[in-house]
Amino acid sequence: MHSSLNKNTLKSDFGEKTLPNINHLYTYALLITGDESKAEKDLMKTYAEAFSFYKYLSEETHITLWLTRIMMNICKNNQSLENSKVEDNKKEVGVLVSLNTEDLQKDPSFKITQKLITAISSLTFELKEVLILINILKFNYDIAADLIDIPEGTVRKRIFDARKSLLINLLPDSSKFKLDQSSQLNYEEKKFITSYIDVKVQKDQSSERKKIFKQEIDAQIFIKSFLDEHLNLQQVRDAVYFRIIKNFAPDQKDEIKKKNIGEKRGLVVVSTIAMFILIGILIIIIKPPALSPKEIAAEQFGRDNIFFRLKNNHSFFSEGKFTRDIVFGDEEYLSKYLESSGFENKPVFFSFKAWKIESCSTTEFNGKILANYFYKNADDKYLYVYQVPLSFVEEKNILRLSENLLDFLNSGKCFSNRKGEAVYLLKKSGENFFGYAFNKQNRGLMVEICKK
Repeated sequence: MHSSLNKNTLKSDFGEKTLPNINHLYTYALLITGDESKAEKDLMKTYAEAFSFYKYLSEETHITLWLTRIMMNICKNNQSLENSKVEDNKKEVGVLVSLNTEDLQKDPSFKITQKLITAISSLTFELKEVLILINILKFNYDIAADLIDIPEGTVRKRIFDARKSLLINLLPDSSKFKLDQSSQLNYEEKKFITSYIDVKVQKDQSSERKKIFKQEIDAQIFIKSFLDEHLNLQQVRDAVYFRIIKNFAPDQKDEIKKKNIGEKRGLVVVSTIAMFILIGILIIIIKPPALSPKEIAAEQFGRDNIFFRLKNNHSFFSEGKFTRDIVFGDEEYLSKYLESSGFENKPVFFSFKAWKIESCSTTEFNGKILANYFYKNADDKYLYVYQVPLSFVEEKNILRLSENLLDFLNSGKCFSNRKGEAVYLLKKSGENFFGYAFNKQNRGLMVEICKK
């Protein structure tokens, strides 16, 4: 219980425990309402209600789940929400992407995000609620079921319906997935499909059923991956953030002042060096602008893209979804295993300081086997490596990279990109492209990889 704390100490403790969740809560409200103003009001209500009950909480309370429940109840009971409810597929939504994914390149990432927010908020409440919890906020199914107070199987059924409705809204011509909008899959079939995607069922027990539901499975994977790629936590405006601090965590004001002072000093420094920057711009202005690594990374999308699959595979591995497919052994044993599994190129193992090959796994794409390697160090940190034969890209067109990134790698450079804590590298070596992913930045390892 926090009731023994005095008012100032209570606010300090409340701010420290709850402020890390502010963008998490704002994202939920924004995707439910589709309106920044309403989302900000719901966020303020959430913090006000949470603070009023904070002193009664036990020390064991899970703060994130507690705050999420408050926000969910406020959004559900908010009268303004009733005015924005629409039935599935009846609200006109701007086309996000045609089945020709080249059209997607025409939209900048912020525009895609805005269209996604509009499309998600147009779903019925029960569908967008579960979609946000599972796909955006990354809660486990059992936790989402507890938050909504429904069986886990019902969560899986609703996430299927939510993704399919969203796909139909976003892709008016969804013939690529051969979706029958009037098809009536039953509860168990929808549960099976979502469980299969999450590797919750044994592959050898589900291969026949997978063939039956292949189009639906492909469609679910597509929209799930698309959301993972294009919609992250949304940042609450500074004005709202500071208002919450003022009301509920006043001891944070000093940090804000320090930040503002630092920004003012920074402006002085900027003005001092502005002339030098301008000179530099004038020197290079006659050259065509080069794409930054971030811009090049933004070009990589779609299930057949190497960089996209590197991030997707790494996500599966970090969530423990490779477990049933991993084979452990030394280089000789793993090499024989990969060769016998149908991997076309010779397996390539690297020697990194303080890192040792531990295991490997195979993945399949369009009938071709690809190799995945897992390295560990003494601290039990891991490095994931993805090997793709050049022929799959340059001759067989099974996998691809954007022209900009291909030119970058063909010049002998090492491409790097970071998303959150995860770091991704791509490099061309010999007859292969290699993708590297590790859960936290490690400059020494990055330099070592890029020098090889």
